[in-house]
Amino acid sequence: MPVAEDPNRPEFYTYHFVADGVTFYVGHGRAGRAPMRRSHVRGLVRNGKISNSDLSKRVFAALDRAGCDLKLAYVAWDLIKAEAGAREIAEIGRLVALGAVLANVSHNRRAPRSCEAVVEWVLAQRRRRPAIFGPASPRFVDWTS
Repeated sequence: MPVAEDPNRPEFYTYHFVADGVTFYVGHGRAGRAPMRRSHVRGLVRNGKISNSDLSKRVFAALDRAGCDLKLAYVAWDLIKAEAGAREIAEIGRLVALGAVLANVSHNRRAPRSCEAVVEWVLAQRRRRPAIFGPASPRFVDWTS
């Protein structure tokens, strides 16, 4: 994440990565962190470096390869860093309590054992179209390249 000059400046957001309506990752950031994820992951795949990446990037790449409609959904914005981080933790907890299998490792009391576990769960859920596993009150945005 680009370093913030002032963590108390309300320039942070909390977001979900969503595949076919199902949240598979929750994060927080500022500036272009979230919007640039797709191009960053595709670059890792192109350069053969995805296997060395963290779990969330491997899940993102696998869902992209599977042809899922991947979206970025902002769920809170204009926050200071501490608020964005707290909202991320709350969103992870809310979704995990409902039975979600997220690619988040930090703050996830049921962190997945593998990329395949997350992908299989997302693909099974998207067939059911459960609204509870999507973001609440999202603001979807277009990807940056």
